[in-house]
Amino acid sequence: MYYTDSSHVEHQIVLRSYIGFHRDVGMALWPAGYVFAEWLIENPTLFQGRRVLSLGSGCGLTEIVMAQVTEYHSIVATDYTADIVSNLHINLMRNGR
Repeated sequence: MYYTDSSHVEHQIVLRSYIGFHRDVGMALWPAGYVFAEWLIENPTLFQGRRVLSLGSGCGLTEIVMAQVTEYHSIVATDYTADIVSNLHINLMRNGR
């Protein structure tokens, strides 16, 4: 996935996710995640200096975008199963977080 932030800088995000059936819904990228990520790109100052707790982070798309475009204080990304948390960790590391 590529996007351009408000400073016209292009970013690339590489995510591992599952298309189709998987027993854990957190292993998929959901349309709401794309919408929220786009909203974050358009509103980067909203989380400036904030501490963010993300419940049900799944693949981590919105957390990665938030880390790339906002001046946050801290972000804590969480999810339920060990498989999802492991995949979330991989995606965060792939994208420099």
